[in-house]
Amino acid sequence: FKVYHQKMTINKSDIYGSYIIDREKYKGKNADWQYNHYRFEITKDDEFVLYQIDNEKIVRVFKSKIEFIEGGSSPHIKIINQDPHFLLGTEPTLYRNSWDFYYVFSSKSYSSMFFKKGEWKPLNN
Repeated sequence: FKVYHQKMTINKSDIYGSYIIDREKYKGKNADWQYNHYRFEITKDDEFVLYQIDNEKIVRVFKSKIEFIEGGSSPHIKIINQDPHFLLGTEPTLYRNSWDFYYVFSSKSYSSMFFKKGEWKPLNN
């Protein structure tokens, strides 16, 4: 019996994968623009790879190592050795629901950026 208001427990294997801008959390032209310009992945080699894209074309790649901070109900990631021109200003905040999770990054350029797991696909706007 699962309690649906209880937040899901996340482990490292849940965190590895590809992430895209969550256009449902913050809708509109700015979210669409972010979606078409940024995505990232967390690899099983504990690497954070941020892709600056122009729709389908990769323009620039930022790579950093990550470490997992244990404690609480789910591990959190800490990004190590960020590029000085790195888009993201702080460590990501992990938010959990009962059925999924997402990251929020405080960006130097765009304020809050919401990312969810998923594969990037062209928008049909």
